[in-house]
Amino acid sequence: MILPSTRKVLSPVIVAAVDGLPEVVTHNKNGFCIAPSLPVEQYAQLGGSNDQLPEYVYNPKTDKIEAPKLVDPMALADKIQVLCSQPTLYERMSQAAIKSAQTEFYFGNYINHFYGILLDDQVFLT
Repeated sequence: MILPSTRKVLSPVIVAAVDGLPEVVTHNKNGFCIAPSLPVEQYAQLGGSNDQLPEYVYNPKTDKIEAPKLVDPMALADKIQVLCSQPTLYERMSQAAIKSAQTEFYFGNYINHFYGILLDDQVFLT
């Protein structure tokens, strides 16, 4: 895992395009989503352990539950290189990450939505 920020993740991130990660990271906007393509058997060859891997993951591209695959380390390295070599892109994605955190994932929005649901349910109960 690469986490360049010392306090908060307010910079571009690079994630595997599985499960809910593409809902949080918008590809080419506030980070990069890389589709896993390597069989999990190669994980051990890369120095990893298969012990903690989930049995299945959701693939949003195919809209199916599938056996997990690995993100190609070369694809990760490529995206890291892109961010390191293009400071303007890094800055644009960082600003998008900050905006996303402040608007889409602001805790107050969840509370307001939750109270809205409760109030709507009360209307139906009366």
